[in-house]
Amino acid sequence: MSKTTEQKNTQRILENDYEDGRWLVTLQLLLSTGVADVRQIRRATGLSRDQVNRLLARFEKLAPGGLLVKVPFNVPRPGVRGRSPVVYRLGKLGAALLRANGHPDTRPCGLEDRTPIAHAQATLDVRLAALDAGLAVETERVLHYGNGQSLRPDNLVTLPSGDLALFGRRGKRGAAAVPDVGHPADDVPETAGLERASRPPTVGIPR
Repeated sequence: MSKTTEQKNTQRILENDYEDGRWLVTLQLLLSTGVADVRQIRRATGLSRDQVNRLLARFEKLAPGGLLVKVPFNVPRPGVRGRSPVVYRLGKLGAALLRANGHPDTRPCGLEDRTPIAHAQATLDVRLAALDAGLAVETERVLHYGNGQSLRPDNLVTLPSGDLALFGRRGKRGAAAVPDVGHPADDVPETAGLERASRPPTVGIPR
């Protein structure tokens, strides 16, 4: 079976199984960071624990390790007690389905080590918190300013006042990733020249 045929067959089956589009919403959650844990999937989709588990099991049955790839080790979360939730990376077939559904630049997630995966999880936490609060947020977008200079904050959040806040990671290299507090964008030189990128899609099961 060719990759194109596999992709089309997989999408047809998922569309028949999940008319509410939860399969696509779950994949879209990984657009910004490439990873998401089970807790984040539940938060973004509004699905119950059992519904998420059944969806993930369906993914694995249709294309083992193709849609989402289960991270084979524990990823500790700072401040979270108990066992850490299972983490998934965006797989090759998952990326192909996203490309076929309006996201042409999507690539599979290449993160393999604990620290960058934990950083990506923390970045997604901040993004989801901003979306929950009804704020516009841009994740992992390159911002240009000044004379050809650029920076890429983990998240750029537009506050109710209209001010911009940059969120990133602070800590020693190799340490667990912890979201830093937001910094006003005017901490960056010549922020009046920032080029705003289009806002990534929000997530949620269509009502």
